[in-house]
Amino acid sequence: MWFIETVKRSFIPKAGARKPVPGHHAGFSLPELLLVLAIIGIMASIAVVAIDRNLPGFQADRAAKQVSTALREARTLAMSTRHDVAVNFVGNQIRLDALGLNSEKVSSILLADRTLTGDTAFIDPANFEIEDDTPDNFGNDAAIDFGGAENVRFSADGFLESSANPDNPINGTIFTGIAGNPNTVRAITIMGSTGIVHIWGWSNGQWVRR
Repeated sequence: MWFIETVKRSFIPKAGARKPVPGHHAGFSLPELLLVLAIIGIMASIAVVAIDRNLPGFQADRAAKQVSTALREARTLAMSTRHDVAVNFVGNQIRLDALGLNSEKVSSILLADRTLTGDTAFIDPANFEIEDDTPDNFGNDAAIDFGGAENVRFSADGFLESSANPDNPINGTIFTGIAGNPNTVRAITIMGSTGIVHIWGWSNGQWVRR
């Protein structure tokens, strides 16, 4: 009997209870909607602040990867085509140009043209009072340091060489960053004899592999 009485009470509405209106569904009240909107607004504000704070670092990492990718691409093209490929740094761009048999630029052949992302640029580490070289010790006297060589190229054998002194592999370092923000400084080092590329980031007064 107690079971039957329990079932009856569950289906029989209590006195004074509001009867549901056919086709009508209960929704959120105005205070509840305002609360949800307030929470969404706070979360959006937090996300925007986090993105603004981390965006320079994202741009710096992307620019460093652009440089390392261009160097690897130039070496691969030189070895696959059996022609020297020059790597030129013009403004915020990296140009890969095919060279003729006598190392004369073939102006009609532009193999690749890369522009550094966002606000990043090739930048002298001295602008940030960074005096320490990377652990690779390939130089840090300028934004683009190839041991004094002004024009560099990859030979058909995959060696990075000075155009003025071929057949002698050289090492180098390219520095990128955003002006006024030392945490965005990146160093891209390359070993001329092997083409091995490393990316370093300046953090807490020292170079860290990235």
